[in-house]
Amino acid sequence: MQLLLLVRDVQANGHMIAQLDPLGLDVLDDLDLGLYGFTEADLEREFYLGVWRTTSGFLSGSRPVVTLREIIGKLRQAYCGAVGYEYTHITGRDKSDWLRDRIETAEPVPYDKDRRLVVLESLIRSSRLETFLATEWPTTKRYGLDGGETLVAGIEALFDRAADLGIENMIIVTSHSVRLNVMANVLQKPMCQIFIERTVRLRPVQGDGDHTPIYTGTGELHLQQGASCDLPT
Repeated sequence: MQLLLLVRDVQANGHMIAQLDPLGLDVLDDLDLGLYGFTEADLEREFYLGVWRTTSGFLSGSRPVVTLREIIGKLRQAYCGAVGYEYTHITGRDKSDWLRDRIETAEPVPYDKDRRLVVLESLIRSSRLETFLATEWPTTKRYGLDGGETLVAGIEALFDRAADLGIENMIIVTSHSVRLNVMANVLQKPMCQIFIERTVRLRPVQGDGDHTPIYTGTGELHLQQGASCDLPT
């Protein structure tokens, strides 16, 4: 039970100690074995994982007996490296298992330099757009993508994979918080068009009876716009 609590905790919260700072300036708390009743002396202790054969991930591998050191090493590799994952909030068991199978691999998924540069470019584009919008319209409700910039790189990868599988048309529906960034950086909607829609002010429309103009505006309609495009793959 203690080991199970340790594994579940890292799966759910390992992203909190992931090494996301490329400069190494952030000092993060390390995994405290004492919270789960373990000590350094238990690292070479072997645990039988046969009872977990029905679970997915590397803990359901062909080796039923594994040391605590190996288990922690695999958990660190999967959840506390340069990429953090949050998926345990997903209610569907089949969906969370599908993600865990792709996170808890025997070896980390390799990314060559070219692929890393593509992801970096996507992150920079999405981050710079949010910075510009926050600076240009500091008092306007904009539902920013701040903190979720990886979504842009993820959608681009999704489109590429869909094309590999022969899918020709896709329709995506997004929340307010990501719409502007997705339209600009994924669907390649012209920035000038997006900015024009954001700067539309109150405008008069003809009133009834006394011909008094009634002023109306777009409200949040600029966040409810859409876009379509043909993307090369």
